[in-house]
Amino acid sequence: MAQYNTIHRRQDAATTRVTPTTLIVAIDMAKYNPKALICDYQGTILEAPFSFGPHQQGVDTVIQRAETWRVHVGATQVLVGIEPTGHYHEPVVRQLTAQGWAVRLLSPTMTAEERQADHRRAKTDPIDLMAIARCVLNARGSEQPLLSGLPAALRAVSRSRRIMVRQQTRIKNLIRSVVDQTFLEYQGFQEPGQEATPTPLLDLWSRAGRIWIRELPLPQDYRQLERADLSLLNRREKLRLPESTLDRLWTAAGRAFPVPDEVAPVWRAHLERLYELYSTVTTLVARYEQDQEALLVQTEALAWLTTPGIGVITAADAYGEWSTLTRATSPKKLVKYGGLDPNIHGSGQRPDRYGAMSYQGSRWFRAALCQAGAMVVDPAHQNAYFLALADRFRERGLTRRQIDVVAAHKLVRIWWAMLAYHQVFAPPTWDGPPLAVDWRPKIHTVAHRRLAEATWSRFMTTRTH
Repeated sequence: MAQYNTIHRRQDAATTRVTPTTLIVAIDMAKYNPKALICDYQGTILEAPFSFGPHQQGVDTVIQRAETWRVHVGATQVLVGIEPTGHYHEPVVRQLTAQGWAVRLLSPTMTAEERQADHRRAKTDPIDLMAIARCVLNARGSEQPLLSGLPAALRAVSRSRRIMVRQQTRIKNLIRSVVDQTFLEYQGFQEPGQEATPTPLLDLWSRAGRIWIRELPLPQDYRQLERADLSLLNRREKLRLPESTLDRLWTAAGRAFPVPDEVAPVWRAHLERLYELYSTVTTLVARYEQDQEALLVQTEALAWLTTPGIGVITAADAYGEWSTLTRATSPKKLVKYGGLDPNIHGSGQRPDRYGAMSYQGSRWFRAALCQAGAMVVDPAHQNAYFLALADRFRERGLTRRQIDVVAAHKLVRIWWAMLAYHQVFAPPTWDGPPLAVDWRPKIHTVAHRRLAEATWSRFMTTRTH
């Protein structure tokens, strides 16, 4: 059995303890009408729930009332429990932290469990405030400081890029759906008598494919042309499509179902708008990736680029979420924060049984870690250490997704050691040739490469051997 120095497993050495000289302030954050409650270390309510404004004057009201009660009861410290609501709690937390108070963030799951412990079906702001205060008394929550500076900017940019990539995928699926309904063989042309899977005539996302569909989106658009006109369009737009492809396009247009004339203009406009939207989102994604590179080269995560298979985007996604745990003293806490730790079940003399991963951490961090795990076990990236690890677990019957999670587990521990000891990628259990690769070719902008050189010099100066 694991040994603990306190029954409060969520606490670490940096967590503020509740003592007889502690004053507790519970805050239920909201966008427009947050509320607060003040009680002592025994849970006796000193100030009934009251509303305050989500601005400087409102926070000053909370500070004034709490300081008045602190002097009255002789408390020496103020401990705040706050249930976050989106990002609206962040200015309040920063202001209270600047006041010198300890601020503990509580997840909605914690307060829900406290309400259930009282067997209450009701949910009101006063009930939530009392649940928040009890969470503080029971040593729940985290006192991790809010992100600021480069890590906060990197996390914001990485999350925005990930959202844009999802939108890009949705738009691509819409375009594929429209092409299926208008000119199916753009995505699959089958020769007479051919049994193999049809081959696409055009890459819908390449420059050539996008220009061709812009000019000739529907089958009936070909009927006003001659075969030579296709070659003329090909040369005029410098598309470099082979003549054999043009022959197949001409054949496909001749046998395709025509779109009814009364709706043809609508389909043409629909495709045009979707491609405009796709172009806009693709440009945004590229700009976000430039921002990610500009920020990453100024952080210690530059060392992660020495990992074969890991590029700027993957490292930036992971480090933006990784930096949230600024007090992580072991990789085990990072695995827990990512929700990659397994559920453990055991009782009596039976050995513990390890189940599926908990999924109880940050979904952003989990997605970034699983993506990194998938990258390093991809044979195309030639990471010999993780390819050997994948082979071992594949022989044990694990699926590809399970192997990605295992690789993410291992990668967290290696990356944590790389940052802790200022080292390049060199797993201690590897007995083959050095695995670390040069990070410089992975930085594409000259100005960013100069920043990276300065960061790398500072990082390696304090290297521990």
